[in-house]
Amino acid sequence: MQAVDKSSTLDALGTGQGGRLGAMALLPAEQQRMAELGLTAGTPVVITKRSLWGGPLELRVRGCKLSLRREVAQLVQVAVEHRHGD
Repeated sequence: MQAVDKSSTLDALGTGQGGRLGAMALLPAEQQRMAELGLTAGTPVVITKRSLWGGPLELRVRGCKLSLRREVAQLVQVAVEHRHGD
């Protein structure tokens, strides 16, 4: 069973951490692009890789892997989830 632990921004999650997407402080065109990629509020995501020196993040979302610039990830809220017993 999973429970919400805290709220964070997507860029603050570590490799292997995940949660459900929340509010996005993006311009309408950027928000539309995120929706086209499957990144909508309530969607579960997991960080699979973090590039060094502020490079992009690799996410697993809806069975696909996507790369997202950190500047964008800083504007995306996430409800961080953990599993009981972890």
